[in-house]
Amino acid sequence: MNKCGLVIALLIMSSAAFSATAVDFQFLPPVVAMVVVVFIALAIMLSHSINLPAFDVWVKNELREFIVGVILIVVVTGAVIGSNSVAQILSGSSTPALAATQVMDHWLSQYYSSSMDAIRAINRLRIAVSYSPSMSSPSYYVGVSYSSAPLSGAAGLLQPLSAGIQALTNAAFVIEGLRLIVLFMSNIAVPVLFPIAFALRLVPFTRKAGNTLIALVLAGVVILPFSILITSSLNSLIPPAQWPDPHLVMNREVDFKSWTGIGKTSETPLNILDANPWAMTVAEPFCSSVIIRILLAMTDLLFGYVTCLPLLFIPYANAFYMLCVEINQNVVYQLIVMTFQSIYASAMMPWLAVFDAAGASRVYAENGFEAIFMFLKDVNNLVLIGYLDMLMIATLTVGGARSLSAALGGEWYMAGIQRLI
Repeated sequence: MNKCGLVIALLIMSSAAFSATAVDFQFLPPVVAMVVVVFIALAIMLSHSINLPAFDVWVKNELREFIVGVILIVVVTGAVIGSNSVAQILSGSSTPALAATQVMDHWLSQYYSSSMDAIRAINRLRIAVSYSPSMSSPSYYVGVSYSSAPLSGAAGLLQPLSAGIQALTNAAFVIEGLRLIVLFMSNIAVPVLFPIAFALRLVPFTRKAGNTLIALVLAGVVILPFSILITSSLNSLIPPAQWPDPHLVMNREVDFKSWTGIGKTSETPLNILDANPWAMTVAEPFCSSVIIRILLAMTDLLFGYVTCLPLLFIPYANAFYMLCVEINQNVVYQLIVMTFQSIYASAMMPWLAVFDAAGASRVYAENGFEAIFMFLKDVNNLVLIGYLDMLMIATLTVGGARSLSAALGGEWYMAGIQRLI
């Protein structure tokens, strides 16, 4: 009966939570109390009439339990009000839920900031490894082409960065869910859950379910927020210099020959991931020019027909249309392509020679690995601390709920909730 009563109470709680704004449940405990008082009064009259000792003992026990239930309601209400004062003293917030959400907002800001830095790093890596000089100089019968992707090997760094973003996302998802639970309980407990729990506690046949529900709601409103505050206080015991703070600085000059990363993990430079090929920077206006790109995208035959098209509309000049096409196709277009490719090659070939001679691709990969390694090390430690915090919060909350339920006379084993830890 007690377990069935608990199930019924949870169903009522879940459905009532959605209609809390439309229905006022504050009247429920007084109404139930009056009904129970009438029931006990009638039971006392009946016990005096039939003179049955066992029934008389049961009636006296129910009267005593009713008085204890009223006292329990007063104590629980005082505990909830007192928790607001304690939260005001400890954190300056008006309620424990507000203090807990502020703590979790700070945690989430770290995760979101680190995720954005990882996304910036991936963006810069993708740009760097996509630098692929490609030159093609066609002539009438012989063509020369050359292509290279000197930084493509650094693409291997993208996978660990993606794994770091996934870990940060999972941890942030857990914390965000916990934050919503705290907000849900703080908004629903007083107007809905506590009245239902008090009403169940006053009814003789659902007393144990009511005690269990009171313990659960009290754990969600008081124990859960204070568990978060306790966990945050324990985190503050870690020295700031040792606290993992994965962060990538947008711009900072760093000499990687002397930089070991010790004590500087929160200042990993993001500009290390910039390849900055000067030849490609010089060639960028030409490569991004719409006119040049359209001309190079045309075939020689299409270029000849299009550029000579105005001759068809000039009297006596249309006879020279095919001659114009032939000249533009075989001479003008080829000169345009070869000129552009020559200018491009004159800028790219020296840069490639200097780039390869200096071992820039190897240095870029090494520096990028070192910067990303220090960043991901802090990401790993931060996510690990986050999961340890969630485990501690769940342990304190569920343990507190079990202890309260047992102390109040409710269920000790709460199916499903035990699975949290």
